[in-house]
Parts: sequence; structure tokens; C-alpha cells
Amino acid sequence: MRESLLRCENPNTSYCGTSQGKSIEERYSVLVPLNMSRSSHLGGGFVRQTLAFSFACQNSCFGRKETCLVFCLENTTGDVLGQQVLCVKICTCPKRDRNQDERHLESNKCKTPSIASEDEESSAKKRRRRTLPTDVKEENESNDSTDVQPVPSDWEVTRSLDGDYRLVVKCPKKELLLQSIEGMIEKTAVELLRNPHNIKIRQHANHLLSLKKSALKLT
Repeated sequence: MRESLLRCENPNTSYCGTSQGKSIEERYSVLVPLNMSRSSHLGGGFVRQTLAFSFACQNSCFGRKETCLVFCLENTTGDVLGQQVLCVKICTCPKRDRNQDERHLESNKCKTPSIASEDEESSAKKRRRRTLPTDVKEENESNDSTDVQPVPSDWEVTRSLDGDYRLVVKCPKKELLLQSIEGMIEKTAVELLRNPHNIKIRQHANHLLSLKKSALKLT
């Protein structure tokens, strides 16, 4: 806790990670159990909990770099069900910094005409490219076509009769396979939060979790 930038008022909070951590599991993180949650009738039945955070340093302490809080919703086994990123600015005088940011935005708006002229110049270049001779255009197209690789015969993207989609791919590494499955789990979890009563999305999420367990057993 002494080395963590973020503090939480929840007494059951756990502070994890070290300064030498490289992976996401080893970096500094604050683990807050949702053991004081209760359903709110005003929120449409969603579970709500208020979390109070504080910071031990300001942005000026580490070179005024942009700061973001990454909130991850995990289950008891550590699977990420949802993720949300919140940009924050830690400062002593928020009003002063807000005024400075607004003046900076106003100055950028004054530079808009020059940017527009650059866009017009680029569009003019594109028009000149369209007027190239036919033989030059065909030569460029033939050169570009060599960069396109054909899709492997054992890869497949189809649509079933019931309207669902089916994807068959191969991964060269187990780590890449797990990362691909975790990415699908995160996207499905976000969609499930938006549509909590959709049975097909819930089944798809459960199938992905089972798929990840099967992939972990591979050698």
C-alpha cells in the first residue's frame, strides 16, 4: 500500500504488484472485493456499489504524464468479464488547469484553416494520382497484389442456418490462442452487460469460458 499510487477506502482492499512487474498480473493494482454490493431498484435491477479512491501523488510527480484508471471486473477465478478506462488528472488546482486546457483548445481552433489547406493539398495530390496513365496504374496494381496472401484452406468464416456466425482459425502459439480467446471473452462480457437478459449472449460467454479451460489443458 505504501508504494501504490491509488488508495481505496474499502477496508477489504488488497494492494498487489511490485515496481519490477512486467506483466499485468505483476504490476501495481488495487483489488477491491464487491462484498458490499446490493441491488438498486432505481438502477433497473443492476448491482451498484460506491467505491471511494484517493491518490498519493499528482501528475507533476511523474512528469505531468497522462493518467488513466483501468477498471476490470473479474470473477472468482480471475477471468476478466468487463473493462472500462477512465482518464484522470491529479492536481492541486483543478480550476486553474481546466482554464489552461480550455485556452489550449481555443488556440488549436485558430489553427484549423492551415489544417484545412493541408487537406485540400492532399486531396489535390489524390486527384493527380487518378490521372496517371493506364499502364502506370496497372503496374502499381500488379505490384500491390503480390502483398495479399491467400486465406488458408483450413480457415473458414461462414454463417449458419439459424443466423449465427462460425469462425475456424489456427494459431501458431498457445499464448496467442489464449489471448484471442480472452479478447473474445472481454468483448462478449461488455455486450452481456449491455444486454443482461439476452440468453444467446450469456450462452456464448459460458462457451468461451469453457473454451479457455480446454485451451489451458493443451500441451
